[in-house]
Amino acid sequence: MDTALDKYEEYYKTIEFDYAETKSYKDIKLVTFNDEAFNALEEQVLQVYNFNNNRFKDFLEEKINSWLNLLNLMTSVIETLKYAQMKWSFLEKMFVQAPEVKKELGVKAEEFVKYDELMKEILRTGMSTPNVRKFCEMPQLIEKLKTLKDAFDDAED
Repeated sequence: MDTALDKYEEYYKTIEFDYAETKSYKDIKLVTFNDEAFNALEEQVLQVYNFNNNRFKDFLEEKINSWLNLLNLMTSVIETLKYAQMKWSFLEKMFVQAPEVKKELGVKAEEFVKYDELMKEILRTGMSTPNVRKFCEMPQLIEKLKTLKDAFDDAED
């Protein structure tokens, strides 16, 4: 168990995001995480859950819990970021790039601008922090992403 957890430590020192171009901005890219790496993350979560249920875990319990929390956080950040980017890419075309729609939607369009700026800030941070672990551990990131997810869901209504 201890050896596996140490391997995770080394693994996440090197794992970085991929980036995809946006159609609207040359200076902002979408932050992506390849499927192979995400599958490895999911397998690691299951393995650490199994460690947590092992009767010999006592001397590693703190380390196991720490990794379980980190892996769950990374999973949540990556999934929420992917969802927020998908919604943002769609809504940004409507609220920012289509002046007639923007005018018609009024207050909703003005509100979207605030969330549009937050999304761009997160994407810029992702571009400047390519290491997955460092990015996912940034203070308040998951809360900001959940706020964006909710705001983008509301904007579609």
